[in-house]
Amino acid sequence: MVSVSVLGIPTVLFGTVPWPDLPVLSTLSDKMPVEAALKVVHHWAAWGLLGLIILHVAAALRHQFVLHDRVLRQMLPSRGTSSTPRQKGETP
Repeated sequence: MVSVSVLGIPTVLFGTVPWPDLPVLSTLSDKMPVEAALKVVHHWAAWGLLGLIILHVAAALRHQFVLHDRVLRQMLPSRGTSSTPRQKGETP
């Protein structure tokens, strides 16, 4: 969005690394409609990502508390235990 900003602000990553604008977008003569469209896409992509994160956490909690399997435990860092799945008949 900075490449099509009507304000002409520079792109700086993490406040220290200067980054070039995207070549096609920065040379547009009328940037305002493109900037507006990218703002809408950015807005809905952020909500979509938030929804995916919530679904992922809900699925992990479902595995832990409803299905009572070891999926959540396998995702967490191990503390010296084997992270390989148990074979049929193997005791915990």
